Amino acid sequence: MIRGVNLGGWLVLEKWITPALFAGTSAEDEAHLWTELGDRGERDLLRAHRDSFITERDFADLASRRIDAVRIPVPYFVFGDHQPILGCIDHLDRAFAWAERHRIAVLLDLHTVPDSTNCRPEPPPPTCGTCAKPPTGTTSRAR
Repeated sequence: MIRGVNLGGWLVLEKWITPALFAGTSAEDEAHLWTELGDRGERDLLRAHRDSFITERDFADLASRRIDAVRIPVPYFVFGDHQPILGCIDHLDRAFAWAERHRIAVLLDLHTVPDSTNCRPEPPPPTCGTCAKPPTGTTSRAR
């Protein structure tokens, strides 16, 4: 049996997971923080967050609790190739090293794409990722 956890809110910022990072802005997602905070403020905020939100200590703690897999959501700009948005490949590389050291498997989740529908102030209702409509048998209301 796989015992795993999700490491959301670390490399992909979503307001409903880490609201403090969005305080004082109207931004709903990481890309729009750039507009409001500007390049310098965003870089400082993101670096501090990514350096401290998940660390090797967390991987060690997970391993001590017999967690053997983590899901890591990553943004489409993981490599930093969509300037001015800051990539996160260095943090992802560290996560793989920590996971290997603590014998934890990693499942990468490409969690964002340009113009995606996951930029909402609360957990969105289930939707089809292609057409942004609720899958058959569900409603469009948040639960």
